[in-house]
Amino acid sequence: MTEVTWRLEPIPPFRSGVRAALRDVKRLGTLVPALLESGPSRLEFLDSSFLQFVRDQVRALPRGDRLLTGAALLMIEYEGDDRDHLDRDLERAVGIVKSDSVDVEVGRTESEVESLWEIRHAASSKLAKLGDTLRSLQVIEDGCLPTPKLGEYLIALHAIAHQRRVPVVLFGHAGDGNIHANLLPDTSQPGWEDRIRAIFDDASRLIVALGGVPSGEHGDGRLRAGVVEQVYGWEVAQLFRQVKKAFDPSGIFNPGVKIPGDDRSPIDRLKVGSTAVELPPDIEAGLRMIERDGGYATARLQLADDPLTAKAS
Repeated sequence: MTEVTWRLEPIPPFRSGVRAALRDVKRLGTLVPALLESGPSRLEFLDSSFLQFVRDQVRALPRGDRLLTGAALLMIEYEGDDRDHLDRDLERAVGIVKSDSVDVEVGRTESEVESLWEIRHAASSKLAKLGDTLRSLQVIEDGCLPTPKLGEYLIALHAIAHQRRVPVVLFGHAGDGNIHANLLPDTSQPGWEDRIRAIFDDASRLIVALGGVPSGEHGDGRLRAGVVEQVYGWEVAQLFRQVKKAFDPSGIFNPGVKIPGDDRSPIDRLKVGSTAVELPPDIEAGLRMIERDGGYATARLQLADDPLTAKAS
């Protein structure tokens, strides 16, 4: 890549939004494609596992108890230059979700739309502060599915985690089928790593079977390098290897990233557990502090100006 040309677009002056508490998560596979036809600027999803994880914050919201009775929250936003056009989009979205929802709330002003989204950022910091034994692990956190398959994937993923007795918190970007899964194993229990490994294998096979990919926005890295061939097939994976060999014949540039480097399980490289790399106590404590207080759901420019986060990092 030798040149990039940017075109700046003005921020649309008007926003509107809808937050719907769905009765059945299976309906996502039908509702999301229908909503996408109306051209939303954002279309997000919060599973009931997410809502229960932050239930105290949800209860504090207006109509919070009703939200907790839903199987999922679907959050839709529109933006544009024409208020009348946005109102029509809003009415269309409400019409699509109303019969499948226990509660539907609409926002027509900037402050109302912001209040609808407030709950979206409630879990990240809490997930990072679970304690010393209960940890949030992002090993299947980035699966991306065709939107008609969303409901099927979420139900199956819950079943996989339940079978292995590992709690899971699910949320994500419904508009492009990108679901984030946070596994919450108790690392003090024997056999937890084997259960995480089994969940990884089962979830990877599920994603491929449904026509998805294991990573929508976070990259494959070492964790998902072994799944690349399942997604693309042997012949395409061989082309990947040939390109890698042409530019890195000695295999010294990021070994094991995208192209598997050895036969070790990706779970052997977790940041916690018996196989984790041992760190000096002060460095380990510093990294844990960043993990817990890293300014989750905060604009990066705001973080740069915050003396507390600057000190933590």
